[in-house]
Amino acid sequence: MRDMRSIFGPEGLLSKGIDCFTYRSGQEQMACLVSQAFGQDLFAIIEAGTGIGKSFAYLVPSMEYAGQSRSRLGDHDKLRTVIATGTLNLMTQLYDKDVSLLQTRMGYTANVSMLCGRGNYLCIRRWKELFDVRDTLNPAQKRSLEKVGDEVVRDGASGLRFRLEEKVGDALWSSIRADKDLCPAGSCPYIDECFFYKAKAEAKKADIVITNHSLLFSDARIKHDARENKESGADLVLPSFRHLVIDEAHGIQDNAARFYAMSYDPLLLEGLLRHLVTGGKGSAPLIPQVADVCDQPRLPMRISRSINELRELMLTANETLVASLGSREGGVEGEIPIARKGDFPEAVWKNLAKVEEGCADLAGDLHHLAKACGGVKQAEDAVAQVDAIATHIQEMAASLSELPKMDEANPDAFIRSVRVRHGQRQDWAVLDMVPFSVAEQLREDLYDQMRSIVFTSATLSTGSSGDFSYWMRQSGLLGYRKHPLAGGNPVSFPSPFDFERNMLILTVRGDSSMPNWQAGSHQAYDEVVAQTVLSLIKVAKGGVLVLLASYSDLYTLVKALAVAQPGEKESYRVRETERTLLFQGQAPRGKLTKAFLEDTDSVLLGTHSFWEGVDVPGSALSMVVIPRIPFRNVRDPFMVKVDELAHRREAEVNADKTLTDSQKRSILWRESPFSCYQVPYATLMLRQGIGRLIRTSEDRGVVALLDARLERLGYGKTMQKAFPTKAKAVDAEEMAQAASRFFGASG
Repeated sequence: MRDMRSIFGPEGLLSKGIDCFTYRSGQEQMACLVSQAFGQDLFAIIEAGTGIGKSFAYLVPSMEYAGQSRSRLGDHDKLRTVIATGTLNLMTQLYDKDVSLLQTRMGYTANVSMLCGRGNYLCIRRWKELFDVRDTLNPAQKRSLEKVGDEVVRDGASGLRFRLEEKVGDALWSSIRADKDLCPAGSCPYIDECFFYKAKAEAKKADIVITNHSLLFSDARIKHDARENKESGADLVLPSFRHLVIDEAHGIQDNAARFYAMSYDPLLLEGLLRHLVTGGKGSAPLIPQVADVCDQPRLPMRISRSINELRELMLTANETLVASLGSREGGVEGEIPIARKGDFPEAVWKNLAKVEEGCADLAGDLHHLAKACGGVKQAEDAVAQVDAIATHIQEMAASLSELPKMDEANPDAFIRSVRVRHGQRQDWAVLDMVPFSVAEQLREDLYDQMRSIVFTSATLSTGSSGDFSYWMRQSGLLGYRKHPLAGGNPVSFPSPFDFERNMLILTVRGDSSMPNWQAGSHQAYDEVVAQTVLSLIKVAKGGVLVLLASYSDLYTLVKALAVAQPGEKESYRVRETERTLLFQGQAPRGKLTKAFLEDTDSVLLGTHSFWEGVDVPGSALSMVVIPRIPFRNVRDPFMVKVDELAHRREAEVNADKTLTDSQKRSILWRESPFSCYQVPYATLMLRQGIGRLIRTSEDRGVVALLDARLERLGYGKTMQKAFPTKAKAVDAEEMAQAASRFFGASG
């Protein structure tokens, strides 16, 4: 590879080849570290502030490495690089904009492909099945279906939903998208035209594959299972690769946990059963199709009876579980932790055991049916779908068999919880089992399999001194020694933006009259927050993003601010203003963000998913308001487990007679859930939220933090050390005036 300084330097190739390129020292240094990691089989942990240009800093070394690799003798699969991002927006920006620019202006010839999750692609078979019965659709859906058909027959069509000119509604898309459980794969008559499999084939030929965290961790899990079961023909999600870049790496632990989780979702199970016996929109039921060609006529009949019996068992189990929740206080957004079997009556577990047995028996019969009819050509498609559904039902049976074992060996390995999903006719209780930590899985299934990995994000550390320990512990990198780090340690490159001039961060004075937020009793706090937020909205010179710590906070603030627009359904304005009010839950996230961008005087209220990944440059966003420090809810199943472990640790420390009382207090504070989890978690979230405001060197605006604990308490002062510029403390009543002065001075 060429020296990165000759490419990124002030007089480098990028400066000469791209008119809009601006030299940034941090970008140059980052590119050197990435190049070193690739060339010497190292890991790199790089925090790159907004504006560094981290995309180019890892794309250019990746393309340089691809060019060098072609000249080597060896296995192409071992030289491939995968770039995994956290969002679809960043994937498309990398592929459509950055890669294209580097190839056209810099002459890079690396073969780069983009692979999205299966559900983003149109399924030709399902589209054709629905098209054949299109007269059953409403007029709008029928027109949309026909327009989609016109688009996807064009040369070069990708079949990706977000590439379609026709904006397909969620209900229609769910009937025509690719679905793993309904995919007959090799036996599908449209396999050669399949958009998803064509994208997978392109990825296999590529030097660089751009994908997302979900596909990365799904692939790691499948490869793990294949190694465990000594399977050589597993259907891998990604082609083989040994070099990896993980962008937006701050969230990898949560994203990975989903792929090592187990779940029993009766609504999802009911959907699978419906495809077997009644079919979906536009598709015929599968069991009758297979029964017509099966030489064991009693087997389809037995399966139909088993499905009816399983549905009854599901209803009974659900009724006892929902009833047992009764007056129990819910956890985070209705998520209730299950600490031990005794949290629910024995009848709940007995009924769930019957569902498990019913699922296992049905899955076995379905696999038997698929095998018995496997050689029949005219039912090949239906047989493959039956087999895929059987596998999913088998996985649910496995989840149900593991859930009651929480009191057995290694009870702390998983967090178990129940949440309620609202169906059209009734509520359904969903059971989840998520690993408490994915550190070991990430090490074994991902880190140990790679030659090099670059982890990067704008927010990985929790303080001005660059403390990466919280993120590294959560991600399984603390103490990991198999791969040395490029540069010797994690590295942080600050943003080149002038935050001191362009951003005003306001906090509430510690001695002000602002009440503290108190769990269970915060009416006075809510009233002051609503009035302060309203006064800030009135002086903002552009859009306002209000980031809330919970849905409860969101609904309280919406109730205080919203005024319905006469004659317009689900349309609101902020009281005492003409500003449009948008809020999470009102519409899909993408639609809300688009409306916020287009209406530059609007106000958007959002919870967790809006704290990161929202990129709104310019006057569309002039102010970010954060009413409360975003600590994790103490009833979050993860925090319940953390607290349980902390109590055990406290008993151990207090029983240790070799320690003084002072030493005990020091250990317990240092290892407390608040110090180890809550403070660093909230610090990273605050950094993410504040980071929404300044996205370009021209952006200016105000961040208003209304939680007085940031000034009153020691941990609040610690959190402030991670802010991009020093905060100014004022009385809550003076916040709007201070913001107005800043906007006035800004011109």
